[in-house]
Amino acid sequence: MKDVEYRELTEALPTSPEGKWELGLHNIRRLMELFDNPQDKLPTVHIAGTNGKGSTASMIAKALQEAGYKVGLYTSPSLVRFNERIRINGEEVSDDQLLKTVDRIQTAIAGTDIHFSEFELFTALAWLIFEEEKCDVVVLEVGLGGRLDATNLVKSPVLTVVTKIAYDHQQYLGNTLTAIAHEKAGIIKYFVPLVIYPEPQEAVEVLTETADRLNAPMRKVDQEDIEHLERKGRQQIFSYKGKTYCLNLLGRHQEVNASVALEALQWLQELGFKLSEEAIRKGLSQVNWPGRFEWVHHQPDIVIDGSHNLDGIRALRYSIESYFPSSPRLAIMGMMKDKDVTRMVGEVLPLFEEVITLTPDPHRGMPAVQLAQLVRALAGTQHVGVSSCHSMDEALDKAYLWSKYQADDSLICVFGSLYLVGDLRKEVFRYSSSKNEN
Repeated sequence: MKDVEYRELTEALPTSPEGKWELGLHNIRRLMELFDNPQDKLPTVHIAGTNGKGSTASMIAKALQEAGYKVGLYTSPSLVRFNERIRINGEEVSDDQLLKTVDRIQTAIAGTDIHFSEFELFTALAWLIFEEEKCDVVVLEVGLGGRLDATNLVKSPVLTVVTKIAYDHQQYLGNTLTAIAHEKAGIIKYFVPLVIYPEPQEAVEVLTETADRLNAPMRKVDQEDIEHLERKGRQQIFSYKGKTYCLNLLGRHQEVNASVALEALQWLQELGFKLSEEAIRKGLSQVNWPGRFEWVHHQPDIVIDGSHNLDGIRALRYSIESYFPSSPRLAIMGMMKDKDVTRMVGEVLPLFEEVITLTPDPHRGMPAVQLAQLVRALAGTQHVGVSSCHSMDEALDKAYLWSKYQADDSLICVFGSLYLVGDLRKEVFRYSSSKNEN
């Protein structure tokens, strides 16, 4: 959705400024009561976590779709178009449907003092559209945290899932893994089955204690049940509990996310969902989740990855070392000022011979020149070329020029911010098309 269309969603409604989070359920509860609480009529798989929740949600949704269900999928943020956040059977909702639903909300709140954040508005849009479209099941990704997130208005999901917990958004969630895990554990409900990621231990302890207290039966993926077998082009083959699967997402961490999804799907089978082994396998082999170690171009190889916290950067490093062990490598990076930028850059810098910096967002992003200065300081005696660019076209021109003087297996890796990755993903496809035409 273009910027003007994005503004159309919010300009006539009493929303908070873009990017401002208002944690708590009071506003969203008042809003949804006007529509007789559609969120409680939709069978829901509710997913929280720091990293991997979007990937896991997309795998579960795709398998359910392959099994014949009409599946609503709500995720955030969007990479290119706002509409990506709300999908039905993999298809983005239309601009018309979004704007008509905004009109419904505007009519309903007329004469009231109800106000809400933009994220609460977007969540309400998803629920209203999923109800109108008569979705059989909804896969719902938490926006931030869990306990006070707007999505947690769902009273009784059929299943809850918590993916890997790591440090991120500490200003909202707390400065320890235990504190962050308590916020994520807020989605766990009395007697509702729970699937969790196998680490870190501090988080597992909090989730286990909460599940025990709420009599929520819990299953934890065991890393020892996962075995990486091979990579086939842009897919990877792994086994979980002795069964072999083809996964259409790269990165070893995605094999763990897929194992969490498999446990969730197994539980849905036990709850009465008709999910065949064929549907599950097809779901994993055909799932698409852009911007997550996504291989978007060959010769030069271009990988874009939305990793934007230290744990995500570590997963990115491991994936690069696994898939491109000896390739010449260039990084295009941009990061937000409120992230642990020094440690993130330090973690991944040894992999690259050349670094290009960009400013991912004019308000929250670290200026490209400042990031380049930090990269030079951290490089020390490491021989690495560092430059900053004002535009994506300039960065891509530099990267393509660099690749011409490298081996055929050279890698350009774009990472550090979902905003940067979303914008650059679009530009890479446009840029590649123009180069091919020339």
